[in-house]
Amino acid sequence: MGQTTLVFDIETNGLIPEMTTIHSLVIKNTDTGQVWSCCKEYVGDTGNSIAFGLGLLQDADVIVGHNIQDFDIPAIQKLYPSFKPKGLIRDTIIMSRLIYADMLDADFRQEKRLGIGKWIKKNLLGRHSLESWGQRMGIWKGDYGEIKKAEAKAKGLTGQDAVDYVWGNWSKEMQDYCEQDVEVTDRLWLKLTKKGFSEESIQLEHDVRRIVARQEAYGFALDLRKVQDLHGTLAQRKAELEKALQSEFKPWYRNLGPKEPTVDRSVSQKHLPIIGYETKKNGEFKLDKDGNKKPIWPKCHYSTDAPYTDVKLLPFNPGSRQDVANRMRKLFGWRPTEFTSDGHPKVDDETLKGLSYPSAKVLCEYFMVQKRIGQVAEGKEAWLRHVVNGRVHGRVATNGAVTGRMTHSKPNMAQVPGIYDKKTGEKLPYGFECRRCWTVGKGKKLVGCDADALELRDLAGYMAAYDGGAYIKTVLEGNKAAGTDMHTLNAAALGCSRDTAKTWFYAFIYGSGDENLGNILGFTGKRAMAEGKKSRAKFLAALPALKSLSEAVARKAKTQGWIKGLDGRILMVRSAHSSLNTLLQSAGAIQMKRALVILDNNLQALGLVPGVHYEFVANVHDEWQIEVDEDKAELVGKTAQDAIRLAGEYYKFRCPLAGNSVVGANWAETH
Repeated sequence: MGQTTLVFDIETNGLIPEMTTIHSLVIKNTDTGQVWSCCKEYVGDTGNSIAFGLGLLQDADVIVGHNIQDFDIPAIQKLYPSFKPKGLIRDTIIMSRLIYADMLDADFRQEKRLGIGKWIKKNLLGRHSLESWGQRMGIWKGDYGEIKKAEAKAKGLTGQDAVDYVWGNWSKEMQDYCEQDVEVTDRLWLKLTKKGFSEESIQLEHDVRRIVARQEAYGFALDLRKVQDLHGTLAQRKAELEKALQSEFKPWYRNLGPKEPTVDRSVSQKHLPIIGYETKKNGEFKLDKDGNKKPIWPKCHYSTDAPYTDVKLLPFNPGSRQDVANRMRKLFGWRPTEFTSDGHPKVDDETLKGLSYPSAKVLCEYFMVQKRIGQVAEGKEAWLRHVVNGRVHGRVATNGAVTGRMTHSKPNMAQVPGIYDKKTGEKLPYGFECRRCWTVGKGKKLVGCDADALELRDLAGYMAAYDGGAYIKTVLEGNKAAGTDMHTLNAAALGCSRDTAKTWFYAFIYGSGDENLGNILGFTGKRAMAEGKKSRAKFLAALPALKSLSEAVARKAKTQGWIKGLDGRILMVRSAHSSLNTLLQSAGAIQMKRALVILDNNLQALGLVPGVHYEFVANVHDEWQIEVDEDKAELVGKTAQDAIRLAGEYYKFRCPLAGNSVVGANWAETH
């Protein structure tokens, strides 16, 4: 007898924290096409019972569904704790994010081919939802939910009342909707399995998502008092900078564009000097309520047949990129080299860093402070907007980038500034103050663990095929004092300082273009492009193995449009130029994911229970933050370091991997 694969979906009366019942359960056998439409027992003869359906799922070889790992299975287990599927679990949203990691680009390409408005709805572009997939495959998903939500809105229902109206009670329409969802999921499953992705990569993404879902539910503790103190410090500094900038840049007259008066009128121009005082018939001056003479101001006469140009004296607004660009150009002769999509000069702290004008340094700090305030308290993604009972439950797309890296939102934990810039080693402003806001609960410690020089080790590991492991020796055994470490050697090859070489190297590895490489070396404008190109060629000439690797990867990318990742996954490449960066970033992401799974399994093998003795609170690139019982912190740290080493061995990677761990009370102390 062959393997039984069942596709399923459920409808409940709410999300997991609030739900109390499962209304519908629909199951389809992908091989035979048989469908079981199950309803809550009280429905009677309209279908099989929920319990019957759960029995089918529990005994199946493979169960498939959309978002079942995060929702459907935990929802079932909340009401039916004994439900433990014996077979393989395959979640089509996890597979979709892996197999179509470049979904937004793919949708844009399809829309361009078919024409605007002839592909899927604009709000579904790039999404992995069942509705978006239904539209892509030409299968109607059903609109029960949208219809009922519109009805609830028309009735003035909001919050839980609206949820109860839509999902509170079973109906035939709800059951039909669930059945149609299963049809869409079945088609999606068949489409995904035909793509030929490695089982290794598919299972890894399922394992990682299971762990990160726990992380999201657990949350990262936020010290609200420290956040509020930081917000106050930043707000005060912003006010000081605004005052200094408005003193530096005086108000100036602005052309606000042509105007056409709608009525004839005269308006006093009170910004101009007075031309006299009002008098009575007897010649005495008229007085205002305070006993002062009433002034006569010059008047401006507006007529409907005379359009005019509106000109106003306005103060400098440091928060306006256009105001900043105007003053930089008019007062200092700045010539911008980068522009936004609407043609305005690009103005941000990175742009201003390279300018020598004293005011540019102040503006640079202003933008940085403004950015920090947005991150901490006032922006859409601000920490304070996402804190619930003292914890922040940030969302993670575990395969959000085409390279396999995780991406973060609500808030973006990857943008919490570190204490030092990883590329340059420079201290980052307010990095310590930001990191120390992220802390742990009572009786807990924070364990931070990151991979040691992961990008370098990955580069060396791939170069080994061309240099027999020579670069591995440089990375692992190079000595800064002796001048044999890689950054000193790179400095010699580039003809620059060690610090500059270090910044240049990481920019190169991350796929930087020639102009930016030239900027790092101190050049601007057209010369930056030429010098950047020259430095790239010089660097590759000094490292023939890197040149060979880079050319080999670029060839693959150019001929087939993709390269293969460490675990067999297919990595779509936007350009041959970025292919090496894609390969290296993907290798690091896959290694850290494998290490995460190894660590989680090993901690549980040691008797530790996730959510009780330990739990992950942040997974950012090559770093973990783990909240642990105080007495288990050292054990978790050592096990974490070991997991990174084991991940390298798992993939038989030529360059050994290693990790570093630190125990502390907050994120500032652990990374």
